[in-house]
Amino acid sequence: MRSKARYTLAALVLGASLLAGGATASAEDTPQADTTDTTTAPEGAWHSYADATGADADAIAAASAAGMSDTDAADLAAVDTTTTADDTDTTAADTVTPDSVPPEPSSSCPSGTTYNGAHRAWSCMDIMKDNADKGHPVWIRVGKANPQGFGYTHAFVDHNLYEDPMLVVIYNNSHGLKQKNGRYLYGMYFKSPQGVKQFVEVYEQRTKGTGSPDNREMGVVTAFCRNASYQEENKCPEWVNTSL
Repeated sequence: MRSKARYTLAALVLGASLLAGGATASAEDTPQADTTDTTTAPEGAWHSYADATGADADAIAAASAAGMSDTDAADLAAVDTTTTADDTDTTAADTVTPDSVPPEPSSSCPSGTTYNGAHRAWSCMDIMKDNADKGHPVWIRVGKANPQGFGYTHAFVDHNLYEDPMLVVIYNNSHGLKQKNGRYLYGMYFKSPQGVKQFVEVYEQRTKGTGSPDNREMGVVTAFCRNASYQEENKCPEWVNTSL
């Protein structure tokens, strides 16, 4: 069961710090680089994208304005997230969805948004409001792993990012940064005395997803980590999950 005290504590470490400028925020979901997986977090603290000031704000604004490339947008536009009854996806996601991941007891998922069979992946798992739980509600659906992955299962199975870090990222940003394709970016970066070491990004779609049985937002499309060079990582380091 999640505790809001966890997110409040995480919010206390937010503040202004220098972010490497010019990084273009992209939702491309093709891994580019591996990282050494470690369970020990380096010295430093997490900071949110949306609430940065000074040089941080300038760098993040530039990244948000640049958005994703046309190629990235085309790749994501081609993804059909429809889940059909004859879905033959037998990845590890099938052991996670749908019944073994019910809505969190403290979640605000509306009644009637837990589905079985062909629509299992569209079940609401949790909802977290941005701006310290006072702003826009971001849906996290159970989802499915690649191919055509989305939601929690995609982030967990394909990118080794747990639910709690996603919730923390959303909670600690006052708002999402709108991207060229209309989706919204929530992000946090880890700053050590030696500089920025890690990025975590969550991308949300606020319109209905293709194939969804309800008319509410698709919610989290993907969430993943980037290394200090802003390259997408195959898997998030384990320390990200334990420190957020």
